[in-house]
Amino acid sequence: MKGLALAFIAIAITAAGALCLAGAGKSAAQIDWSKAEPVRVELVNYEFVPNELRFHHDLPHRLRLLNAGQDGHDFTAPEFFASVELKEAAVLNESRSSVFLAPGQQTEIYFIPRKAGRFALHCADHDWAGMTATITVE
Repeated sequence: MKGLALAFIAIAITAAGALCLAGAGKSAAQIDWSKAEPVRVELVNYEFVPNELRFHHDLPHRLRLLNAGQDGHDFTAPEFFASVELKEAAVLNESRSSVFLAPGQQTEIYFIPRKAGRFALHCADHDWAGMTATITVE
């Protein structure tokens, strides 16, 4: 009886893990993007708000970027973008390292982080003024 109970617990843990990793192993075409976790970032004059972003490994996310500043800004994170699976790569620049937003412009990036870690984020035009941030994938 004890062995049966342990087997049942193992099955329950496996099922719960499968639910948590709904995006794991699926290609971008197989993901239900309507359930992507929303994250909003404003690019304001010389800062990202918030300046620390957190995402979950192997889960779909929807990153909404809004340039609320008076200048154009880049959301540049080459190592981060190299480690994610994008729904649509065309939203990024040709080198797939950043996205540029003119004043008042907004865009959405749908992605699945495939690698845990910490990644640098900066505005290529304004990092000298402190427009930097950190991305953490847990």
